[in-house]
Amino acid sequence: MVSPAPQPPSAATDHATHLRLSHLSKIYPKQSVPAVDDVSLSLEKGKILALLGPSGCGKTTMLRMIAGLIDATSGRVEVDGADLTHVPVHKRGMGMVFQSYALFPHLDVSRNVAFGLEMRSISATERDRRVREALEMVQLGHLGQRRVKELSGGQQQRVALARALVIEPAALLLDEPLSNLDAKLRDSMRTEIRSIVHRLGVTTVFVTHDQDEALSLADTIAVMRDGQIEQVGPPEQIYERPASQFVADFVGRANLLTGTIVEADSDTVSVEVSDLGAVPAAVPIDGAVPGTEVTVLIRPHQVTVATDTPRGAPFHIKGHISDRSYKGELLTYTIRVGTREIIADSLAGMGGSDHATGTDVFASWDPLDSLILP
Repeated sequence: MVSPAPQPPSAATDHATHLRLSHLSKIYPKQSVPAVDDVSLSLEKGKILALLGPSGCGKTTMLRMIAGLIDATSGRVEVDGADLTHVPVHKRGMGMVFQSYALFPHLDVSRNVAFGLEMRSISATERDRRVREALEMVQLGHLGQRRVKELSGGQQQRVALARALVIEPAALLLDEPLSNLDAKLRDSMRTEIRSIVHRLGVTTVFVTHDQDEALSLADTIAVMRDGQIEQVGPPEQIYERPASQFVADFVGRANLLTGTIVEADSDTVSVEVSDLGAVPAAVPIDGAVPGTEVTVLIRPHQVTVATDTPRGAPFHIKGHISDRSYKGELLTYTIRVGTREIIADSLAGMGGSDHATGTDVFASWDPLDSLILP
């Protein structure tokens, strides 16, 4: 897993760490705000880390500092305990896949994959063997003599991946690797990349702004905002227990209800929210006392919609459906209550109810499913 690492632990407790970033920062000339601001992370060998965040948050700058493509203003990049901070890019042993793939159009597939090996003076026999194995691994063994320009986008992506892996890299670095593919191909490539990386046991860092890609591909996600790490943890933790409103809103869809705590005990709180009244919620934050302003998080899939008053529901509100969106597997409702909107997801078909726009409905959820955010 990945964990914040402000102080390097002793070797006795750090035997699994493969890639370590210590207090890494980057300040570009004529910019007063750092692109990356004092970031520390550690990554175990063979694990996949996603650097997730909006455009301009510093995630690509982080990746390029790891690769050695740009110099860090301060901090260290270490692999297996060796300090690579000032090692030239061609001596770091990193395999990289760029968003544009950066393939050579005048070379065939095999020569593209072999390029990194040729730069390392690998013998022709060994080079040919490794290229064949790399192409077989990405299911392109039959296209070694094909020109790159004759390949589809998905095939070009596979060539770029094979080229990065054939050198047996110290780490694999992927910069928005799937952004140029259509939605269906992206889904299949996520599964394929994850399978290949785990099978080879290669430590991997990839940059993405796509939350679905991060959740499905990574072992651990580091959410970035304004050059800093907002939260780091397994995908389930990032989604189910976000540490801030920013993470909750950026990773997955969220109903965020801001109000003031009016009652609190050891297990639950009651939050007064405009238009909704007193909203019960569980998992209070430390120091959650009456008068504290907080935000209640409810994910859309946790909201139940019904035309009749829910029986036995600990909490419900009444409103009307202002929008209905059919998404194949899901129906998404926007429920207006006064000036506020609640988003609810419901499985389409499967004997479930389908509510038309304008219908008066009750929305309910279990307070134990909610989360209090500062």
